[in-house]
Amino acid sequence: MSQLARPSGSPGRSSAPTKVLLVRQPMKSVRSRDLADPLPVRLALGVIIALGTVFLLWLIGTLGFTFGFARSLGMPGLQHEQGPWLGGVIFGLDMLIHLPTSILRTGLVSPLWLLLGFAMLCLPAAGLAAARPLTPGGPKPSSLTVVFSNVGAIAAGLFSVAAITWTLLPLRLEMLQPVPRVATGVEEWLETMRFVAGLDAFLVATLALWLVLAMRLAIVNWLRALIVPVVILAVLIAGLGFAVSQGSVARVLTPLPVLIDAEVAETEDQRLLLIGESSRGPVVIRRSGDGLAVRVEPTLDQSALQLLPSRSLRDFARP
Repeated sequence: MSQLARPSGSPGRSSAPTKVLLVRQPMKSVRSRDLADPLPVRLALGVIIALGTVFLLWLIGTLGFTFGFARSLGMPGLQHEQGPWLGGVIFGLDMLIHLPTSILRTGLVSPLWLLLGFAMLCLPAAGLAAARPLTPGGPKPSSLTVVFSNVGAIAAGLFSVAAITWTLLPLRLEMLQPVPRVATGVEEWLETMRFVAGLDAFLVATLALWLVLAMRLAIVNWLRALIVPVVILAVLIAGLGFAVSQGSVARVLTPLPVLIDAEVAETEDQRLLLIGESSRGPVVIRRSGDGLAVRVEPTLDQSALQLLPSRSLRDFARP
């Protein structure tokens, strides 16, 4: 019977005890109270966005007033009545407020140009929905993606060249005429300026989309370094052109103070439209019959004048 006893160990297996190695790693807490507070980062980002928006409004307003309205009146030294800083921000808001009417008038004058403007916006917008930038160390893009990315980059460059050409085109520059000195010509002049401003607005918006798209395309670095500066240059030139055209439109449609001498009879010839300030004094527009005269009144005493309801230059020129 002793021969039937079970052996103490199985053949081929060591009788040494099994060793287990435990590796402990610090546990990372995922509780919300243990995470870093994102409020300071969000607050800083909000402040940067707010300051950037105010600066952009001031820049657009200053360029629009100086190179747009003041140039169209033949008064290079004309300044906003609220000063160069606050006036620039206010006038930038005025330009954006009157922008939808400029786009609408562009469609009423020529529906084909309005359709063309929206078509220009659709091309880069559709590209943004499909664009995927190259990821360092990531998967290699397909050949179809590379082909379409190169085509998009070339299209962005060609459109930028076309935008610069349109902004500097003699035909467009001829449309940017000074404000007529005849009251009956202000309405026709305003319609032309609205048409140009609407086209310029579409152009700037489309270029902004092309710029974002050019930065996201799956293209080689040398091609991106070639295309992106061209698009940025086009954005700057087209933005200046938009500020000039829309600045003239916005100021003509903005209600301005109307003054009249309280001691004389209230007639159209005695009314003064206060349009701004200069280093020599207030700048006014006086209507004489059907004529509009822009004058600097260094001796104008506004306290001795009666303030009438505000009127825009467009309404001031109407009979």
